[in-house]
Amino acid sequence: MKTVGRWDEAQAIYEKCRDWLKGTGKKTLEARILTAIGDIQRQRLEGQEARENFQKALEIYQSLNDVQGLAEANIFLGDISFDRNQYQESESYFSRALELAQSLGRRRLEAGALMKIGLIYFDQGRYQESLEYFSRAGRLFEQVNEPRDIMRIQGNLGNVYTALGALDQASECFQRAASMAHRIGDKQSIGLAMGNLCEIYMESGRYDLARGYAQKQYELAEEMGDSYQVGTALANLGTIYGSQGDFATAAKCFQRMANIFQAGGDRASLSYTWYGLGCLEQKQGHYEQAQRYFSQAADIAREIGFQSFLGHYLCGLASCHLILGSYSSASGWAREAEEIAKQIGREENVVRSRILATGAAALAGSEDREQAFEVIDNLAAEPPDPEARALGRVLLFALAPTPQNLAAAQEAASSVEKEHHNRFYQDLLEKFKNLRV
Repeated sequence: MKTVGRWDEAQAIYEKCRDWLKGTGKKTLEARILTAIGDIQRQRLEGQEARENFQKALEIYQSLNDVQGLAEANIFLGDISFDRNQYQESESYFSRALELAQSLGRRRLEAGALMKIGLIYFDQGRYQESLEYFSRAGRLFEQVNEPRDIMRIQGNLGNVYTALGALDQASECFQRAASMAHRIGDKQSIGLAMGNLCEIYMESGRYDLARGYAQKQYELAEEMGDSYQVGTALANLGTIYGSQGDFATAAKCFQRMANIFQAGGDRASLSYTWYGLGCLEQKQGHYEQAQRYFSQAADIAREIGFQSFLGHYLCGLASCHLILGSYSSASGWAREAEEIAKQIGREENVVRSRILATGAAALAGSEDREQAFEVIDNLAAEPPDPEARALGRVLLFALAPTPQNLAAAQEAASSVEKEHHNRFYQDLLEKFKNLRV
């Protein structure tokens, strides 16, 4: 019942069972019914109600000295804290569950706790630690032969490889997860696999293929009543429509996504929504509005410790400061983004941030122009990211406005505008050209 999203019907049945069990003395069964109700509420983004039911279950297990029940309840409570980006609290719950599972020798339960801790580290940008925990969990799931859990680990490993830029390895993991999900008929996992494959194709610029996967994920999520997956599918669709120049449809996707995650209290996903809207505004040349969105995204990410995307938000903020003429601020934000990218091992983000920081500092007069030119020239020679290349070429022209540098900047900026419907680099080039008129 749960897997096809008939939430109201399932919850009503569980609540009848809970009411019937009161006073029967069947405490273990009562606790399991409470966790089932809480799990449905969590899927519906009713976090507070879910927490209350999980807490009641935990108290019952404590009264019974039921160690396995306590481990499971700690995982459920950790999930609620994780959903609200309360990483320290969620890690405490998951670590307690891990200890209890190890004391019992329950390998599947142990693997589940390891996987949950890996998810925290992923959100914090601690990708190598995340990879270690997912790999440990995967080995345990293989030992107990749990196809659904193995499938989930493949998806999580794929996410880490995507974050590290290892797209071939990520794609292999996602394809394995999708194949397993189809084999066992798990619609929720099929939807997650569709979303993950969509992101791989977006990373490689194949937006038509990406949109097909995003649309499949959206349709499955709507059918199941899975609000979280609806939101993530909308994020992907918004990004795709924006990259294809359909800004109105993209904005509608992100606005609906914002409504979903505001209602559910998922602040990490909400920060990404503001970032997506900021990117849309920036592509259209609305830089002050873009700056406000990027600032909102960065503020949330800082507050909750959402390091995996904070660098992106700060780069967006720095680029807006750059085009608006606040060179010192642009350099400061970009330097911070560079440090975050170094910490989490995203080399392409390091390159883009360093180009931006170096150019902005030279324009502000805090770095030598000739040295800055040399640094940017080396970095912008052949970066895989066309936007980093365009940024580098435009800043080289700003530092040394020769006809040769102008031609290279025009070619790179024009290519990004044509292929990604992003006018930022053309506008930035015009700004520097006009400063010399």
